[in-house]
Amino acid sequence: MRKKLTVTRRLPRGEKIKYKTPDKGKPGRTPKDKRWFKPGKPSGWEKSMPAEKRRRLTLQSHGNDLLSAARSKQHLTNVTSDLETKRKAQSDATYFYKKYRAEKKAASTRGGPGRHLDNGACEQ
Repeated sequence: MRKKLTVTRRLPRGEKIKYKTPDKGKPGRTPKDKRWFKPGKPSGWEKSMPAEKRRRLTLQSHGNDLLSAARSKQHLTNVTSDLETKRKAQSDATYFYKKYRAEKKAASTRGGPGRHLDNGACEQ
């Protein structure tokens, strides 16, 4: 059990207030048991890795689902407070979104299943 710390605050009138509060660990750090972001699929993604490796690991962990990989990196971007992590995760998310859009566009121009022909028949 963590000890209680005595905190002193100064009011605008100059008065001091002292009260006890639980120790929450190092300043600026959230204890592991209180962290609310839990990745759905751990991929081994680290900001120190080169972009190719980060993206390959992310895509493999999401079963080659570009949209799922993009959303997971976007989620990380939205919750992180580390600027370097935010930039790299956003870069990876943008990469996956662009690749997903390109694949989707290519599939629609190829004539995916159930595409209607001009004469009213349905191509299978």
